[in-house]
Amino acid sequence: ANAHWPAAARREREAAGRPVLTFNRTNTFVNQVVNPIRQADKAIKARIDDDETDPTLAKVVDGLLRKIQRQSMSEAVYGHILDCQAGCGIGWLRICNDYRTDTSFDQDIFIEKVDNPLSVGWDPASRDPVRSDAMWKFVTEMMPLGTFRARWPDAAEESADDPRPADVSDTGLSWNTGNDIRVVEYYKKVQTTRTIARLAGGKSKDITDLPSEVVAGLPIETTRKVKTHRVEKYMVSGAEVLEGPSEVPGSYIPLVPALGGEVALDNGASRSCVLCLA
Repeated sequence: ANAHWPAAARREREAAGRPVLTFNRTNTFVNQVVNPIRQADKAIKARIDDDETDPTLAKVVDGLLRKIQRQSMSEAVYGHILDCQAGCGIGWLRICNDYRTDTSFDQDIFIEKVDNPLSVGWDPASRDPVRSDAMWKFVTEMMPLGTFRARWPDAAEESADDPRPADVSDTGLSWNTGNDIRVVEYYKKVQTTRTIARLAGGKSKDITDLPSEVVAGLPIETTRKVKTHRVEKYMVSGAEVLEGPSEVPGSYIPLVPALGGEVALDNGASRSCVLCLA
């Protein structure tokens, strides 16, 4: 993407008036991998996995999934994360919910792409292939200062101190450039404990928040404690918390990766450091 020249070599050539050209040969090989997948059916589908569930329920859920993907223009989202997965080893999508209209209380689910896959960070202790066990994740972006002021008029514009040496200026990891300020969408899991009851007939029910008189009237056979999580979302700058915490529906952080190959960099002693390969 016109950026494979080392910074020192680029400066030297520009100072000498020499051209700094980029011939990106990688796209040819990326397209050979991605284009056949783009043509395949990548829609999420619902199927029953036992002999007890009503097949009609799977059809209803399947219809809801088709609606979510249609209103999210999911073909474009899936195509983008495929390009990222094949091109740089990782792509990300975000699951979000929003009000249907400005005058409605009904909400819809949407699938969104994360434009820059390298803007996402996650818990290095996670083991799951799609990082569903990560205890925190974040997405960072540079926001124009005017947009920042309009959204958070009372927020401080100064940001975190920059620990880099003065001669390191082209890493792209600054908090404030004067015209733009970095904003981070941060998610974390908070552990909670729920009480689950098994009722006569074999059904399970969450009785954690039920009044005691309601619990007393249930045909409970046994109970158990379950450790689960709720998810909190924050918007932060380098100086302060701008928004949050706000609770996110569900118990998983709604950022999902599409990973290429992974190679452990520490001989398997831990998974704290891995290299994603296209």
